[in-house]
Amino acid sequence: MSVQRNLKKTTVPVYDLQIPVSPNNTFPVQFRIRTEDGSKISAWSNIYDVAAPEVIGGDTLTLKTKGNKVNIAWEDDNNRLLYDVFVHRFADITLSASRTALRSRPTSTTAQITLYRSSTRDDSTKQPHNLKVGMRIAVSSFAGSDYNIADTYVTSVPDPYTFVYSPVPTVTVNATPAAATAGTIAINASTPDILTTISDYDFVFAGKTNKNTFSVDKGSVIATSPSGDSATYTATDIWCLVQVASSNKKANDQLDIATAHLAL
Repeated sequence: MSVQRNLKKTTVPVYDLQIPVSPNNTFPVQFRIRTEDGSKISAWSNIYDVAAPEVIGGDTLTLKTKGNKVNIAWEDDNNRLLYDVFVHRFADITLSASRTALRSRPTSTTAQITLYRSSTRDDSTKQPHNLKVGMRIAVSSFAGSDYNIADTYVTSVPDPYTFVYSPVPTVTVNATPAAATAGTIAINASTPDILTTISDYDFVFAGKTNKNTFSVDKGSVIATSPSGDSATYTATDIWCLVQVASSNKKANDQLDIATAHLAL
């Protein structure tokens, strides 16, 4: 004779809990079952990924300065209960007035520069440029007209010492356009007007909150000084990113609710 069992169904309101989602916007759920009198408990189940509500991006994010703080406020059509806040600070600075560079011009519209600390251009003297894709830069030379570019953009960063920029003005670099030329240059970098993708920027985790407001310091940024050493500069711009709270505390395009930029 079969045994009659009274089965009960329990609904767990994971959407209403203040817990972070996975980077794929899912809740990891694991459970076990116990009898009503608590005398017997089952083993833990497998871990199941339960889809969270779809992230609606493009909501309004407002940044305002108050003293040495930047106050952040945002809207969220999903009305989430927990958020991650990230910031990216930038200082408009001249990266170097004495650095040497090796420049190649592979096409008529783009050029590539590799930076060095001295006229000895080998791997031991390579100098980091700290540039990101999308930054607006001015490139100038003290020895000629090859680098006198007032307004161009970083289009790719092959490695920490090399960057590609475009557009390039119509000038004669040398007899063979594909060859490299050397010179002493200065690079003035400015924060971009438009943020391209999250991965192009070093967003720093600022904190987790269950409110639609947050506050961060204006802060500073460490960059290469004119002498080629690291120096601290007061931030001139700040980007803020708000996303659904994630378990790994990393900026994630899939969880992005809103971004905004403020000139300090």
